[in-house]
This record gives sequence, C-alpha cells and structure tokens, in this order.
Amino acid sequence: MQDAAKNNCQNAVTATTNMPVHQNMVLNVGIMVDDGLTFSEHIHRTAIKAKGIMAVIRPFQHPDYKCFSLLFRSLVRPRLGYGVPVWFAYKVKDVYEVENVQKRATKFCHSII
Repeated sequence: MQDAAKNNCQNAVTATTNMPVHQNMVLNVGIMVDDGLTFSEHIHRTAIKAKGIMAVIRPFQHPDYKCFSLLFRSLVRPRLGYGVPVWFAYKVKDVYEVENVQKRATKFCHSII
C-alpha cells in the first residue's frame, strides 16, 4: 500500500515539474521529502520556480517600485516561504540558493529606482 502511494507521488512530481525524481523522495503536501530529511532537492526546485516567476515579472514595461513590490510579494515570496517551518534551510548552500532569488529582486529594484 505504501509503495503504491509512493509511486503515485513520484509520478505526480515528474508530471508537474518535468524533472527527474530520485527514488527515495516523496511529495507530501507540496514538500519533497527524502530519506535524510535534508530538503535540498525541494529547496533547489523551489528556487527554480521562483526564478521562473521573476523572469515573467521582469519584462513589464517600466514597472514602478510599488508595482514590482506587489508582484514580488504576491507571486515570488509565497513560493519561497511555503513550508519553511518544515524545510528550514540549515545548510549554507541551501541558504545561498534562497538568498540568490531575493538578491535578484533587490538588483531589479535598484534598476527601477
């Protein structure tokens, strides 16, 4: 029974993200869980999704600071913040990955002002 649920979760993950899933990972409530509870893969995929949303926000014709701030807070930050109490980034590489998305937004804000 657990193997069937695990396979369904893996199939759902590969269908939604188009990225290969490691054998020992399970998608549970939108958070990828592996055997070691490191959540590095989840953080990596979350950062990729957030960067993709940032790429969509960027081409707006001359967005002002308020517009960009609203878009960032409503579209990007929820992606980065979902489930943080569960997967809190404690590894340096994971922290840098999340901070990299926020630095991109900061650089974009400086180019607006």
